[in-house]
Amino acid sequence: MKQLTHTWNPNYIRRNTVIQIVIVSLAFLMLIRVWPCNLVKTHHVSKQKAVTNYKELSGDPFTNSDKKLQTVTFIGNHIEQIKIYLSCSSYQEGDRVLFRLYNEEFSCIYEQDYACSRIAREHMLVATPDMDVDLEHLYYYEVIVPEEVSAVLEIAYADNSLLSQAENGILYIDGIINESSSLIADFRYSNNLSAVGMILCDLLIILCAVLCYVGIFYILDRLDEYLPEVIRYGRWIATGFGGMFAIVVFILAVIRNIFGGEAADRIVYTIGILVGLGWYMCAIWIPRDPRKPSRLAPDAQISLIWRNYIQVVCFGFLFYALCMYVNADREYYHDTNTRWMLIFLGIAFLMIRSEKELLHIPAYIWTGVSVIGAGIYCFNFTDSQEQYLARLTAAVVVVWGNVIINALMQYKKQMWKNIHKPFALLWLVFAVFMVINRYGKTWPFTATLPFAALLLYNLSTAQKSRLLKNFTNGLILSFGLVVLFSLHHRPYHYWMRYRYNMIFHTVASTGMYLSTVFAAVIAKLLCKWRYDQFSWKKSVDELFILGAVSAFTLFTMSRTAMLTMAVTFVCVMILRQWVYRFHIQRFAMEIGVLCITVLLSFPFAYSVLRMVPAVVNDPIRYDLEPQDSSFMIYEGDSVDSDKYMNVKRFFDVFLNRFDNGEARNIQIQPSENALLAYIGRDKLPVAVNDSEDKYVLESTADISNGRFEIFLAYLERLNLAGHDKMTAEGTDYGHAHNSYIQVAYDFGIITGVVFLILCAYTLIQSVLLFRKHGNKYGIFIVPFALIVNFGFMSVTEWAFHPCIPAGFCFLFVQMLLMQEGKTNKG
Repeated sequence: MKQLTHTWNPNYIRRNTVIQIVIVSLAFLMLIRVWPCNLVKTHHVSKQKAVTNYKELSGDPFTNSDKKLQTVTFIGNHIEQIKIYLSCSSYQEGDRVLFRLYNEEFSCIYEQDYACSRIAREHMLVATPDMDVDLEHLYYYEVIVPEEVSAVLEIAYADNSLLSQAENGILYIDGIINESSSLIADFRYSNNLSAVGMILCDLLIILCAVLCYVGIFYILDRLDEYLPEVIRYGRWIATGFGGMFAIVVFILAVIRNIFGGEAADRIVYTIGILVGLGWYMCAIWIPRDPRKPSRLAPDAQISLIWRNYIQVVCFGFLFYALCMYVNADREYYHDTNTRWMLIFLGIAFLMIRSEKELLHIPAYIWTGVSVIGAGIYCFNFTDSQEQYLARLTAAVVVVWGNVIINALMQYKKQMWKNIHKPFALLWLVFAVFMVINRYGKTWPFTATLPFAALLLYNLSTAQKSRLLKNFTNGLILSFGLVVLFSLHHRPYHYWMRYRYNMIFHTVASTGMYLSTVFAAVIAKLLCKWRYDQFSWKKSVDELFILGAVSAFTLFTMSRTAMLTMAVTFVCVMILRQWVYRFHIQRFAMEIGVLCITVLLSFPFAYSVLRMVPAVVNDPIRYDLEPQDSSFMIYEGDSVDSDKYMNVKRFFDVFLNRFDNGEARNIQIQPSENALLAYIGRDKLPVAVNDSEDKYVLESTADISNGRFEIFLAYLERLNLAGHDKMTAEGTDYGHAHNSYIQVAYDFGIITGVVFLILCAYTLIQSVLLFRKHGNKYGIFIVPFALIVNFGFMSVTEWAFHPCIPAGFCFLFVQMLLMQEGKTNKG
């Protein structure tokens, strides 16, 4: 093919490899859906035959004083969905009913709440038990209207002979037996694919991927000389679609006001739509800088692009696993996400080497033996959770065995000459103290051994630069995954949860994560601006991400996160100015661009956060969060529900965080019920203003929000040997809210002092690294930014842990700083 004759052109090599990556990635995702996820299944629907137009169904009024209990005998081993046809003639905003499924002993085995507004709109209730059932046992299901709900339903039933379904049994209507009729419902069953079915499905996916690959390159070959014109027309078409979409959103959100709100909301929506359209046009029309010609052979270029991609994806999913660790409410999820972190970290380390260095006989032998051993090990577990954990443990062993073998195969005696020995010695002393005084804790091993393995790779300066770029891009990728989940499942609440916590349980965890992402993004952005000629167009991607991170931080209203970001930004700017010596005009221009980006990103991010979750209509509430449907958003709530945040409310509560409500005449509500659970374990007073709007007053008497008292409690209990638990003895404080004090409390005073010295030394080394190599490798400012972020954050939060994103970054960059980089090619 003609494309192959252009292999030496770097643009063709990169484009062709990107096409390979996209097709292979999509095929891989489809393959793992078949196995091991088992998401591809066969389905069978037992459909009622009595009614064709279910919207015209009618039945007796059904209220909270009525009861209809249906007996069923399922005809499939796995019931996925039960669709009950009914209507709702009267309801109030927020009314919800319950669906319950009982086993033969009349124990509830599944419960689901359902919005009355959705029943009125769809004329059905769709329950999704998605569970295995016994074909020989009876089951019961019913729809319950809670006592506090005034909704009136009409649940239709029909003669069993008309329904023609084997499932239906006796119908109990207010305790009266009815053997001839049943509720009108459809039953959907699913079954896992057989081994043959999985193989055939996989072969079909692979065949489709191959055909797509060949077809795309055939089209590119035929349109090679017309490709610039095709791209230009494609941009105009994309511009037209983007403009039409913006107009539609403007009509719905601003003119028709389907999301509700006042004039301020419409103004913000309008600005947000215009800003979003501007970002969209920048993505389409601003050309990317052409890549510099590579000195590598074509095969080596393709290999490097692939390894960079895999490494970025691994770091992205690694940080997402860390977010899940922070968010876990059970030790089981701590264990699983720790293993996922180790798996992704090991694969990322393997991608440091080329495939020629990875593929050798010892690696083949280890992989084969360890996979067989993993199969034998996992076979002994029958519980699903234990088996899942065992599989992850086995995967960790397989991956890290390859990491160690690969590192030892490339081992060179002179590698120790390239390690900063005082730094390594200081780190080793600290690690030894942690392990000695660990009191049964296992995470000190996770915080040392996996990261120390990076020292065996003996990285050159260029290799460190590449690894750091992929690490930074992976952190940014994880932010994209977190935002995607948040927009789908985490709406912005008006009351109680008005400090938006994204994917996390707490605002503190959200702020820590966002400040870490901010440190990486701002450092990457400023290193792009290191050249004499300043152009914001070369960094549109980074500006967009920076604006999004800043906007979501404003939504959290976390003062500590904002202060940490400000300190990180100032320190990065000072170090950068010290190295690059830019004129004051250039400095002012950069500040102006950053300020405009942050200001314009707020209305766009707010508009997206307000609209998308409401349209998707699939909110997820964690067990630790309030479940009250009077103010928490539930599935089926209207898009203009007053449970969603509005602009006036946002600025009121945002300013309340800084002046305690004095500017808006807010006073404590005189009521015995004035104390409400807010965030964490604290109960704070509820207040009202002149318009009867509710607020939570946060004390300004202690600027530390009680942290000084916590610090003092931990400092009074310090000793030389440390403690077995994080909680301060005799108190209910979960942790010290300070990494330096917590380390001293957990592992002893000497360990705490060594940790302080180690942090200071790490910061100095990051400054020296950027001072030495910053002109050639601007990405080397990222370690400094991450260390400053970790160091300042640690004053008010517990961050030193390998499964906390900021702590992971600190431990990772330490290993890079400890290597004094050779000058060989990377």
